[in-house]
Amino acid sequence: MLRIITDRLALRYYPMQSLIPVRLRSHSAIFVQPTIPSIAGLLIKENYAVRNTADPSKFSHFLVHIYHPQLRDPAKPVILLMPGMLCNGNLFRITHDGQHFKSVDSSSSLANLLAHMGYSVVIAHPRYCRWVYQRYVEKKLNVHNKHAENIGFDHLIADLDFYIDLALYISGAHRLALAPFSMAGMESCNYFAFHDFDPRISAFIPLATPVEFKDNKEPLIAFLRYYGILSKYVPMFALSTLAKQVVPIKGLLRFVGDNVSKNLAEQLVADFPIISQIFDLENSDPGMLTAIFYYVLEPMTKFIVEDLLSFPASGQLTDITTRQATLQKLATKNHPPARVISGTRDAIATEHSSRLLAQALGAELVLVDGAGHVDLVTTKALIGVAEQMNQFLSSLP
Repeated sequence: MLRIITDRLALRYYPMQSLIPVRLRSHSAIFVQPTIPSIAGLLIKENYAVRNTADPSKFSHFLVHIYHPQLRDPAKPVILLMPGMLCNGNLFRITHDGQHFKSVDSSSSLANLLAHMGYSVVIAHPRYCRWVYQRYVEKKLNVHNKHAENIGFDHLIADLDFYIDLALYISGAHRLALAPFSMAGMESCNYFAFHDFDPRISAFIPLATPVEFKDNKEPLIAFLRYYGILSKYVPMFALSTLAKQVVPIKGLLRFVGDNVSKNLAEQLVADFPIISQIFDLENSDPGMLTAIFYYVLEPMTKFIVEDLLSFPASGQLTDITTRQATLQKLATKNHPPARVISGTRDAIATEHSSRLLAQALGAELVLVDGAGHVDLVTTKALIGVAEQMNQFLSSLP
């Protein structure tokens, strides 16, 4: 049976629910949907729903491949972009002007700018991105999916290895540059610290990746740290009930964006301590912030809340030796050349934290002036980030 997919600029036919088995280097994969190319402007975007046959949950992963058909340089590594815990891969496709939320014919988003520089770019939506999987994979692609109820570091690190295999396969590249954001960077550090190095990974560029939380005063991090301390004295179910009442902020912000005046919305965002410390409000367009809340930030389901809270309860944020052990291990392991990129106003991946990571990797630290946490890759700062990535990758053998 054929199904017709239409979008603004292209009409494509593809067999519904096609199963294409592929043997990768380290995994066996089934493409539960073949590629669906969209031609928009000068770029091509391909969507993939892929299942790892070794995964007992039968979860179908979603990846996007973006490239420029004329400018793509086969000698360049494919760049694998991965978002943080509360984001999805749309983070790298938001333009800094806030006018085109997911525009594939604009060069002003980080992913599209890199594609115009000649790179193949693969964006992975990790399995905690339920919004994408429910709205796009299940409803638009008509692919039934089974979500993992609990997501821990073991799942995410195993998925990272799978994504590396997939990115190389679907792009046809021989080398890969891993560029994870925030928590995905933490996953990647654990990957390099405790797993054998894959020589096909030619570069590691952690973006706004925190590695030290003991003295971090950012409100969300502080809340998690205090939660970890309280978990030693208060039953976990009581703390989880409390936490679920204070973290579902996306629904509130979407209501604010849709129902109040622009001036009041700006004031609420500025006064909300978590938001004001992960964005550089002086350089962030309010319309862009609304786009990020709507298209990028994931709803905090009860499963994600429980997973997030499991980290401080096990000492991840309260016991500094946990992170020190990872950094010390990372410093002794064989890993690819690295460059650490963070913002000078990042309250989560602070300058101190970024310097610790750069030291462990033996890497150069690049601090983007005026950039906060999320807006490092979504506002005007992303132009400098893309240039730094290109300069670093071009300097490698």
